[in-house]
Amino acid sequence: MNWHFKLGGRLRAAFPILTILPLCVLTARVMGQSPTVPVPGHLSSRTVAESRAVGRISATQNISIAIVLPPRNEGQLNDLIRGLYDPNDPRYGHYIAPAEYTARFGPTQQDYNAVTAFALAHGMRVTGLHSNRHILDVEGPATTVEAAFNVHLIQYQKLNGRIFHAPTTEPRVPVALAGRIQSVLGLSTASEYHTHIRKRPAGRVASPRDGTGPSNALSPADVRAAYNIPAPNPNWAGQTLAVYELDGYTPSDLTFYQNFFGLPAVTIQPILIDNARNIPGSGASEVTLDIELQLALASARDTVLVYIAPNTVTARIDSYNRIA
Repeated sequence: MNWHFKLGGRLRAAFPILTILPLCVLTARVMGQSPTVPVPGHLSSRTVAESRAVGRISATQNISIAIVLPPRNEGQLNDLIRGLYDPNDPRYGHYIAPAEYTARFGPTQQDYNAVTAFALAHGMRVTGLHSNRHILDVEGPATTVEAAFNVHLIQYQKLNGRIFHAPTTEPRVPVALAGRIQSVLGLSTASEYHTHIRKRPAGRVASPRDGTGPSNALSPADVRAAYNIPAPNPNWAGQTLAVYELDGYTPSDLTFYQNFFGLPAVTIQPILIDNARNIPGSGASEVTLDIELQLALASARDTVLVYIAPNTVTARIDSYNRIA
């Protein structure tokens, strides 16, 4: 799964904002509050419609939020991305370093400070800062978060019994922050990431699509053949591969795989996001397969980075941002 910033979100919202702004200002002046505008794109309408409301969220329940700030110079950024992936463009493959990206396209420190001040002023705690200033991680009791973004959080139950919460209206932020906040992730926990791995039924007859490894599993040679990748070249050694994971793995499983197929002792480095721990859970089998796929393709002196994050809304976006 890839993360894409919605670069055009603020442009599409411009005309509705201009239309409702006078009413917001008038209402705010009457009530003695700062005028606010909505931040669109946070309603899980279909999921909510298919679920059963079970009541308001507990006032004291802790809510983790990732406030996302949009990039600057979006037109230039889009043009750069196009050039990086166009073989006919002189910029093809000439990726820029994180520091240069932040200087050219990241939110300004002033904007980051303004969003931070807003969160602190409304009683939320800052739990994470990001060097490219795209995300500010905060948390607080449900009542605090509801008041900060002028929403009501309702708990719902899906058909499978899972409980989640979601806002009944779009979050609102002060007019001064309208262009500085792109998303408020964590108000809804309707999305659910889960493994798609399936065990093969016992006794199934082997087919030509099966692998040449034990129990017809894929061997490294099968993986290379499937992707038309030649055998490791000594000149390729020293590359860094990476996988994005929401669960842990058992290191001895990977060592066994390397030893069984005579693979080089590639370095496997877990990178833990948002206090994650490398403890295998229900999704460990898929995590192990993901890493083994990299080991099948890796050369000597390569490194496999395993980004591991908790399976939560905020941790998932934090992991994507850490990789970037």
